[in-house]
Amino acid sequence: MGKDTPENGFGQAVADSFAPAFFRRRWQGRIGWRTLFWRDLLLVGSLLSATATLTALVLLSRGQPPGTALAVHLLRLAGEYGPKA
Repeated sequence: MGKDTPENGFGQAVADSFAPAFFRRRWQGRIGWRTLFWRDLLLVGSLLSATATLTALVLLSRGQPPGTALAVHLLRLAGEYGPKA
């Protein structure tokens, strides 16, 4: 295999700053559309939705107001439908 370099997503750049490199590769178009769709959109999006739903259910079961649980459940939509810059 090739040498570990920041360009292929390995090495010191990822060790030092995984999150910025993760987003940078996507913004610059270095990740294929299949990876973006199947892993990032479906898998990560589904995990975030499930986490928000489970958190809302836990809040309801612990006696928190329903509005708080609803806010947590719908918080994941804030980025999509929130105010535009």
